[in-house]
Amino acid sequence: MIIVLLSILAVPLSLKRLIDQSKKGPEDRLPGFDMSGENEHRVILESSAGYGIEVDENIPDEADTIIIAIHGFCSSKASRAITLLERVETGKGNGLVKFDWPAHGRSRAKDADFTIENCLSDLSMVVDHIKRQYPTASLIAFATSFGGYIAMLYKAAHPEAFDWTILRSPALRFGWILRDKILEDEDLSRQLEETGSFETGFDRKIRISRELIDEADRYRIEDIYEDREKWDPIDVTIIHGDADELVPYEDSVEFAEKHGIELYTVEGADHRYTGEGLLEEAVAFAVSVID
Repeated sequence: MIIVLLSILAVPLSLKRLIDQSKKGPEDRLPGFDMSGENEHRVILESSAGYGIEVDENIPDEADTIIIAIHGFCSSKASRAITLLERVETGKGNGLVKFDWPAHGRSRAKDADFTIENCLSDLSMVVDHIKRQYPTASLIAFATSFGGYIAMLYKAAHPEAFDWTILRSPALRFGWILRDKILEDEDLSRQLEETGSFETGFDRKIRISRELIDEADRYRIEDIYEDREKWDPIDVTIIHGDADELVPYEDSVEFAEKHGIELYTVEGADHRYTGEGLLEEAVAFAVSVID
């Protein structure tokens, strides 16, 4: 077991400049600051379900490392964490690719298209697309919350897809989070009981069906990774705040201890890393892993 419990990581000067710049932009409740890079190239992939997957590629010439950024539940590819990481990594000559889950961000998919099966298929399409375009590049996943859950499901089926997987506050028990955390809200619980679905989200609302909850109960990370001998965790790093009110920090601690995974703790960070400098600390650590 390697659990990294450090004091605040020294933030590189390039990240400090980025932090100052980000504070000058307009703030959204979620996903945060949309500071999309001017060098991004946008492509549309057709999903297996028939909707378009809008993929933003910011890949400098001769990049030999490409990060695939995977956002969380009710967030988007324009999240502040992804934006911070993009600016730093592309400034170093690495590439970053990002996309929205169905019914999230700029996606034109319907709410009913937001299923775990579709998310796994979309991620597979994006990875395959990048591998075709850049067959010799090293691929790194930077996956947040629900994105971390999907990334680990995908890794189980495609263990060689990524050279490294960085999970930030991964929702390893996504089904439990839906049932026991989000549905603690009595209004949402009543909606589900009366209509078979409930609406949640921030700037973009998403209607979540009972079928998605049942699907999450079938795709349980703890079951898939139960047999330690069937997978090698050497290429996984977890970053998690110890004050996370939505995704239990203890889940990451337990998973890291069981599988010998490196865990970096951001002290005092809630799920959205809202305290001053906390998100920057998490991104700075991700940068150190990529380096």
